[in-house]
Amino acid sequence: MRVITGYAQGQDGGAALVTIDGAPLGLPLLRRDEARHSPDGFQWGYAGSGPAELARAILMALYPNNPEVREPGCYQRFKADIIQRLPRAGFSLSSDEVDSW
Repeated sequence: MRVITGYAQGQDGGAALVTIDGAPLGLPLLRRDEARHSPDGFQWGYAGSGPAELARAILMALYPNNPEVREPGCYQRFKADIIQRLPRAGFSLSSDEVDSW
């Protein structure tokens, strides 16, 4: 089981730190036909571009060989169901919880 942790860095609207098993989660490498959602990086706890970027990055990190996770319909659902509901102060999410989703 892997653990995804989000740390708020005390910035309003700024990027926050997200790790997987203690290693920083970076922005995913995108294809030319894929848009970057957030100019400010990862966020959670609301429905916006930062949470969309985080949802896609988590799914791509956990399921690198599954092309479906790159599709907006998939990661936007994950954002709506999980990411936007996480507490803004910080979170911990297990890969088992993501698998259950």
